[in-house]
Amino acid sequence: MGSAVARRLAEKGFELVLWTRDREKLGKVAKELGAEAASSPREVAEKADDTHIVVSDDHALYGVVTGPEGVLGAQEPTTIINQVTCTIKASTSIAEMTSSKGFGYVEAPIIGGPRTVERGEAIIPCSGEEEACGTESLLALGSVVYLGHPPKALAAKLGFNHVFLGIVSALADAFALAEAYGIEWENYVNLVLSKTWLRGIVERYGDRLRLGGKTSFASKLAAKDARYVAEALAELGLDASLAAAITNHYAAMIREGYGDADYPSVAGFFAMLGRKLREGKAKN
Repeated sequence: MGSAVARRLAEKGFELVLWTRDREKLGKVAKELGAEAASSPREVAEKADDTHIVVSDDHALYGVVTGPEGVLGAQEPTTIINQVTCTIKASTSIAEMTSSKGFGYVEAPIIGGPRTVERGEAIIPCSGEEEACGTESLLALGSVVYLGHPPKALAAKLGFNHVFLGIVSALADAFALAEAYGIEWENYVNLVLSKTWLRGIVERYGDRLRLGGKTSFASKLAAKDARYVAEALAELGLDASLAAAITNHYAAMIREGYGDADYPSVAGFFAMLGRKLREGKAKN
């Protein structure tokens, strides 16, 4: 996703200063885009008007912002644009730290995949100062939806992720049930689901429901997002049982070595479990 953001901004004429832990990848992308490669997040912040952060989780976010060479070590305050799907607790904490040091802070998580970003068609819920949510580098990525102050944008993104992860997790249970009773999941889709209002959903995912395809969003990241939703709901005293169940679905994939598989293939994974159950009963 970080590379997609960089490519889109380069295409729109922005001068970029890039950093990532993977030095080989950093050099490759910087050369491709004619960008400057920085030695640390702090160097990026010292040279950039806006500092976009696109990493995978809370731990990486804290490391980039607060580490020895983190963004907050910059001599001159910059505007931090947090595009990470992190916990609400982490975003709130980062917002407090940035404010105390005079940095601007914007929550701007991305709805859409890397290809959507590269086309400039992402949906970006945004929380922070309204003027900062209208910065040109954000608008270049897609449609920015201003929601007020943090953590509203992050709550919106976590909620969105919960919906689409819930859909494919429900398909996973349905496929497992069908396979366990002798209905191949592909036939179940063609003969039953495609004849109902669910047709648009199964067509939307298509072969991505099958294990082994190209990964757009890894199952291990889906597990992380589902866990963050469960934590956010629990902290509010709300029921988190569905989010916990979705987390467990993806945890099962990770245990079996499918953590890097595309997230919709959780349906194919559970179909496989249902089929194995049927075949085991047949042998007995």
